[in-house]
Amino acid sequence: MSDLARDARTSTRESFTARHRGFYLVPMPRARKQRSSAGTVPNRAALARRPTEVSDVDAPERVVVEVVEIPPLDRPLNVGRTDDNDVVLGDPTVSRRHAAFLVTNGRLELVDLGSRNGTRVRGIPLQPGESQRVAIGDDVRFGSINLVLADASLCWESLNDLG
Repeated sequence: MSDLARDARTSTRESFTARHRGFYLVPMPRARKQRSSAGTVPNRAALARRPTEVSDVDAPERVVVEVVEIPPLDRPLNVGRTDDNDVVLGDPTVSRRHAAFLVTNGRLELVDLGSRNGTRVRGIPLQPGESQRVAIGDDVRFGSINLVLADASLCWESLNDLG
């Protein structure tokens, strides 16, 4: 169990959110999970930190992230399948350089970097090079990996729900 998960499970929401700031990528809540193209609901994987490497212990061909902490953005934060990305999602449906988070005019945005299997925000596919504003609670999808952009409060909720 990671330090973040341990802290969430031993803290109140208020004390957790007071200590943790920023953004997180968390699994889509069970009620919102959609079926993959294979018709199965992907299972959970290892808790991740930056750089985030994820491997699925139950099904090596399918990788799903539990929680990814997004560091302060002073430059684009790259998401992809290879180790040279800031967030590494080791799923074959995620491109080597899939997408990037960036701050534009004080707004958090997600841009598709020409990924093969697409990036979606709130279910809307992004064209290569297209960016879309993202906000807390928005569903984001990289290939077949479904996540939700979270603040510390939603991260706490997700980590306690995953337990």
